[in-house]
Amino acid sequence: MYYQSKSIRSARAIRSKALLFTLLFHIALIGYFTYGADLPLTELLPEAVLDFLGMNTPEASDVPIP
Repeated sequence: MYYQSKSIRSARAIRSKALLFTLLFHIALIGYFTYGADLPLTELLPEAVLDFLGMNTPEASDVPIP
């Protein structure tokens, strides 16, 4: 019985470390590509990701807002 709970905790720790490593790797990869580039990050990311992050701002229209 004890072995099973230890195994579950070990598996949870391994998954947590893998998720953390994956997130850090992708953040570093995006930072590497955007650090020396003249393009802003909003031009490199797809529309769905921009909507999810809240970075997709609608373009200003010519119609005045009262």
